[in-house]
Amino acid sequence: MKKLLSFIGLALISGSLYSQGSPDYGGGLKLNLNPDGDKFIRFILWDQFWLRNTQMNPGSMVANEPTDNSWSLGNRRLRALAYARFLKDI
Repeated sequence: MKKLLSFIGLALISGSLYSQGSPDYGGGLKLNLNPDGDKFIRFILWDQFWLRNTQMNPGSMVANEPTDNSWSLGNRRLRALAYARFLKDI
């Protein structure tokens, strides 16, 4: 029953998250350096993380406490891109 409730909870949370092709994705964070917006610095981040539950054998110990499962959250990939435009087109 716990597994079913956990799965339903994760499904409800993930329904509000977007990946590639999100309508809210606008090309990252853009900081304009002048009022015209033709000189700027832009930052774009990509991230992939894992949430994992591991079922343990009877008698397993985590941090010196008996447990039957273990949760872990890991950052698998993190990519960062920063670029700037300081000169106008010629």
